[in-house]
Amino acid sequence: MNTIAHKDILSAHTERFACKSFKKESKITDKDLRFILEIARLSPSSIGLEPWKFLVIKDKQLREKLRPSCWDQKQITEASDLIAILSRTKKSLFEHNYIKEHFIARDKEYARYIDFINTLPNIDEWTKRQCYIALANIMSSAKMIGIDSCAIEGFNSSKEIAEILDIDTEQFDVAVMVTLGYRDMPITPKSRLEFDTVVQMLT
Repeated sequence: MNTIAHKDILSAHTERFACKSFKKESKITDKDLRFILEIARLSPSSIGLEPWKFLVIKDKQLREKLRPSCWDQKQITEASDLIAILSRTKKSLFEHNYIKEHFIARDKEYARYIDFINTLPNIDEWTKRQCYIALANIMSSAKMIGIDSCAIEGFNSSKEIAEILDIDTEQFDVAVMVTLGYRDMPITPKSRLEFDTVVQMLT
């Protein structure tokens, strides 16, 4: 079985940074984009609920319309691709029977999991947190194949973005977005706390 060397994985994570400037003429191939989206689809989520949807926004006019609502960040229109990661709403999970159908399809005990979900103080925030797992996988896997990225949390409101994208807000909310492409700027050196500062071994 082929394995990826530790140094190659570390190199990708060391070089990954929030890319603010992309080469507008450089486009990601359909094959590479599908690979990244497949990684996102395979991402882990709490109790395996997969409470997300990945909206790939290629339409130039739509991205121009989004940009002012995203604090006029130029990567919205300059990056090769823009992905909005949508989280399922509480109404979607319960009233539209997503949870029940999801677990029945996977031969899991519905009652057990519904009891857990009902203990959560804020279900909508919980589903959004799951989307950040997929976001991390998108950015990491992209860098491993030489593609740069930038997470986009800076936007006026999820409601405003949902309106521009014509998203059914009874079913989905906009958790976060991410731009993908090829950098048109130097790699920003990483600044991180030392290993022993953030890692504690309990032996």
